[in-house]
Amino acid sequence: MKVLISFLFLCLLSFHTYAVEATHGMVLFGQEKLMAYHLPMYHKIHNKQVVLEYSLSAELKTKLLSHMTEGQFLTFVPAPFDLEAFLLKPHALVGDVYAGHFEKEGVVVMENVTLDNVKVLYQRTLIKPNAQANHYLLFGTPSDLYEVHLLNGGLQVDHILKASVNASDLATVNLTNYAMNTYSPVISEELLNDKEESSIELFYEVPCRRRHCDTVTKKLKVTAEKTYFKDDVM
Repeated sequence: MKVLISFLFLCLLSFHTYAVEATHGMVLFGQEKLMAYHLPMYHKIHNKQVVLEYSLSAELKTKLLSHMTEGQFLTFVPAPFDLEAFLLKPHALVGDVYAGHFEKEGVVVMENVTLDNVKVLYQRTLIKPNAQANHYLLFGTPSDLYEVHLLNGGLQVDHILKASVNASDLATVNLTNYAMNTYSPVISEELLNDKEESSIELFYEVPCRRRHCDTVTKKLKVTAEKTYFKDDVM
């Protein structure tokens, strides 16, 4: 019995060792779909590249977007929380919104803001970089699209660009049926530059009654319109 109690105590101790609450700063982006990008670092507790979707009340959303002006990015500092537990069971986040980087002379523009209905769109554990190419994933909507630089390969830079898609593609493809967060990313030898055009392959599984359905692919031209946020990973 004593052995069992000791074992359970060690298990609880081990859990509490890794259940660590910390400050996880984020970049807020997107106007049609509100999104947040966790600013990662290459060590435990912070070594997760994460993109979230969230919602705000109409009043708060209007106020937030009024600060997201041309050339101005926003960051968010929520109250400390356990990131590992959060990714398993997302919950609302409460914190302050900064115009600019919260660690680099950013200015608080909204206090005690609650990000509601939080959903994890993408998550990846950072490991030692082992590739040269720079990969980007698409997030957002066809009319409010962003390219997010994936880490673990190429340059270790947090990079979010406002992007657009070719008008002719929008006319011929119902993009809402395709995976906008596709795992066949935009690939570039260097970080994408403003106004640089690239292509990405979107996948869509056609509904059918057969056991195995065919997958339709579509090459989509994507233009990196303008950098929204760029900073070296710490």
